[in-house]
Parts: sequence; C-alpha cells; structure tokens
Amino acid sequence: MSNTRTLRRIAITVAATGGMTAGGLGLPVAAHAAPDAGETAASCPVPSQADPNVLRIVYRVGRGLRVDDRVMLAGFEAGWVESHMNNLSCGDSDSLGVFQQRPSQGWGTPAQILDVSFAANSFFTRAIRVAADNPGLSAGLVAAEVQRPAAQFRGRYDQAEGTARNLLNQARQLTTGKTTIGFYVGSDASFHLRNSLSAGASDVAFHFGPSGMVPVSGDWNGDGKTTIGFYNPGDGSWHLRDSLSEGPSDTAFVFGGPGYVPVTGDWNGDGKTTVGLYNPTDGTWKLRNSNTAGNADVVFSYGGPAYRPVTGDWNGDGKTTIGLYNPSDSTWRMRNANSAGPSDVIFAFGANGMIPVTGDWNADGKTTVGLYHPQSGAWKVRNTNSAGDPDATFQFGPAGASIPVTGDWDNT
Repeated sequence: MSNTRTLRRIAITVAATGGMTAGGLGLPVAAHAAPDAGETAASCPVPSQADPNVLRIVYRVGRGLRVDDRVMLAGFEAGWVESHMNNLSCGDSDSLGVFQQRPSQGWGTPAQILDVSFAANSFFTRAIRVAADNPGLSAGLVAAEVQRPAAQFRGRYDQAEGTARNLLNQARQLTTGKTTIGFYVGSDASFHLRNSLSAGASDVAFHFGPSGMVPVSGDWNGDGKTTIGFYNPGDGSWHLRDSLSEGPSDTAFVFGGPGYVPVTGDWNGDGKTTVGLYNPTDGTWKLRNSNTAGNADVVFSYGGPAYRPVTGDWNGDGKTTIGLYNPSDSTWRMRNANSAGPSDVIFAFGANGMIPVTGDWNADGKTTVGLYHPQSGAWKVRNTNSAGDPDATFQFGPAGASIPVTGDWDNT
C-alpha cells in the first residue's frame, strides 16, 4: 500500500476541564484515525520495515511491566499499524513516535513521546487497564481502546495480527534474556562461561587477549547476544569480540587510562552495549554511546573511594544506569538516571571478600544483584534489589583468583 495516501482524520473536541477520555477509563485519546498499514500523512513517509531497536525496546518495556501475551500483542499491532514500528518524528497533526501519540491529548511532551521507552510504557500501562476491564476483547481491540481511532479504523489492529506476531518473534530474538555466569582467569586469559545458574562444567571455554587484562561483556553489535572483551588499564584500550570464541578483536579503540575502572551498559537504550569508566578516586563516571575513541557523552559524579561500580537496568526501562557497592558494609546504592544525585535504592546484601555482580537472573527485564567469591568460586544471586537471602547459591569457578563475568551467552 502507498505510504503517501492522505487519510481522513477525525477531529476531537477537547473539554476545557481536561480533555476527552477513552471509554470512561480516564485515558488520553490518540485523537486520530489509525493509519492503513503504517501510513500517516502524505508529508510523513513511513519506512516499509520495522526498526530493530524499536522492536527491542518496546518488547523490553512490555516484559519489564510483566504484560500478558494479549497486551504484548496489542502493543505490536498498534506499533505496526501506526508507524511500522518506527520512531517517527512526524505524523498527522501533532502525532509523534511509534504509537503516533499526541502531546495535545495528554500523552506527554514531544521529547517524552519520542523516547521509545516512555512511549511504550504509556501504551502498555493503559493497555493493561483496558485488558483487565475487558477480558473478552481481542488484542487488536485492546489496542483500539488505547489508540481511539474512528470507528471505521478499529479493525485494522486485528488485521495486523500476523505481522505483529512475526515482529514479536524478531523482538524476542533481538532481546537479551536470562543472564547467566562465567569467570575469567587472568593468568592465561581464558573465559569460562555457563548457560545456567548452577554448578557444572563450562558450556563454552576459550582464550582471548593477553594475560592480566580486565574482562568485560556486552551486546556490542545489537544482535541480542552477549559476548566478551577486555580492557587494558595500562593504555586505556578496549578490545571487543562479537562471538564467544578465540580470534582477533572485532573492535579496538582507546578510551580511558590508568586509574579508571571499566564499566559497560546500554546508556541510551538503543540496544547496543557501549563503554564507560569510573574513577574511584573522586567518583567520576564517564560514559560513551559508541564503541569508538572520543570524548565521553556523559560525565557526572556519584560515589567515591569506598565503592565499586556496578551497572544495570534497575527499573526495566531499557536503559542501563549506574550503582555502587561498598565492600566494607555490603551496601548497594542504585540510581535510575545517569547523573549526579541521591540513590534511588539502598540496601545491604553481601559478605566479606565477595565481588559484586549484576544480571537479569530470572529474565523479567530488570537487573538485580549477585556476589562472587573469587577464592572459592561461590555465587549468590538475588532476584530483587532488596535485602534478603539469595534466590540461588551454587559453585562455578576455580579455587583461586578469578574474575566474574555475566551475560546471556546463548540468547535464551
């Protein structure tokens, strides 16, 4: 179908007391007719293919909210019909983003709507309420109740079910799932990785790099799989590999120098892990949104000499933010923004001599805490960021010095 055909839109009269609501649920209205398979207005062409980063982020947000299958499908049907799952900077009237939400109808500011995580959260929180109040509605009609198109366009979301299901499968493949464990032996530069949170043999073992480096892990190319790398503290060089095997670096660059601790994360929510640095002397963080040499994109202070840096998606919004672990009293401090400010979460979990680790151990879309004992190879992981007993305790590692690494090595 043509992406240039202008569609008829409906006008919504907004009451002076705060606007029109959807179905009596108190929801803001999208206030436009649903486009025909991704069409918006003639002046706003829509790509024919979905954006993989948008797929990943929308799925990740829905999973973090623990939406059921019907609500998740509703999100993908709405995203396909409205934008072909692309974050559009234009649309009919003031419609914007993946779901063509309108600032004038209470969906947020333009900047918020163009934040895919924010837009997806807005859609799903409303869809959860609609689905709970209307158990007999199909996914497409749940989407229609949230989007509020003209009556003649309500069926288009259900018509997109097949495409939406295919996109959901793609999103699952792109999205990192359950984090599991591994360790690095510096003396021989060997990585030993396991695909479950349990004692047993390594599922993958290989050598990468010279001895004595600092191991790192991440989804460097956005394919949904965690792989490995190393940081050389002597010269500030990073060496990243896109597969779990021996071989040369796929990416190498300099960012850092003596005195810094390497950190990694998806700082901007684009689906790719990039690099960062923490200075324990003064608590300065320096984060970069690409795996290349250059200046930090974000610089701020949070922490100090007593702390070890940790990173994770603590609130399930699809973006990695920062945290601290104090080995002297086993306290964790986490912040939901990459900026200076007070901690959003503080709790105690730990024991003397253990190294902090983080991961999405139960695949619920949120990163939580764990501990590794380098002398015994003991692991303790917890599925909530709160004080309490470990949810899993097991042995995986040598009886001697080693460094823990974590990731979704098999993308499950």
